[in-house]
Amino acid sequence: MPCIAETLGAVLFVELTLCVLLSGPAGAQETAGSPLRGDSIAVSSGFAAERIPGIKSGTTALLWSLLGTVVPAVASGLEEWQGSGDSSVQGGIVFVGVGALVIGPSLGHFYAARPGRALVGIGIRTLTLAGVAVAAAEGLSEGGQHTSETLGYVSLVLGGVAVAWDIIAAPHSAGVHNDQARRGRMGLGVAPSFGAAGVGLRAEVSF
Repeated sequence: MPCIAETLGAVLFVELTLCVLLSGPAGAQETAGSPLRGDSIAVSSGFAAERIPGIKSGTTALLWSLLGTVVPAVASGLEEWQGSGDSSVQGGIVFVGVGALVIGPSLGHFYAARPGRALVGIGIRTLTLAGVAVAAAEGLSEGGQHTSETLGYVSLVLGGVAVAWDIIAAPHSAGVHNDQARRGRMGLGVAPSFGAAGVGLRAEVSF
């Protein structure tokens, strides 16, 4: 069991590393063809298609958030269900599961190059987790059971909504990033024009 806890801990470490790597500069992604908003968009010239650098896939963003949450959370849940006599191992498994629920849903937003949006989700889930912890602590004290139960339930509901919302909204983040990338590639300029009719000005639009 200790080796299993170490493996789950490594999974959480990988998620933290991915948060840093995915929030880096956007690279070239797949070509167009998917009907989902946020999927890669290609500029076609005849039968040739040119990839647009920086475009992010909405499907990939969704998978990052979904799998980054579900896989480690389910793995740690199964280990917790099997049980272990070592309290330190159990504590490590719970830590990994909770960490996956806090960090995992934001992986798609990090992938979409929106670290600010990702950190907002992490912050909300951290606050709800703190609410659950406070409720548990107050529940142990005499006379605070009713208040602690209310706080605990509200925190759990808000935390669950924050997890689901960030996973569902990951493709939207990719779409927002793609809109910004396309606007960054568009330019409007005015250049002099020389021809038989004389000298004039010509408007140029670049993509």
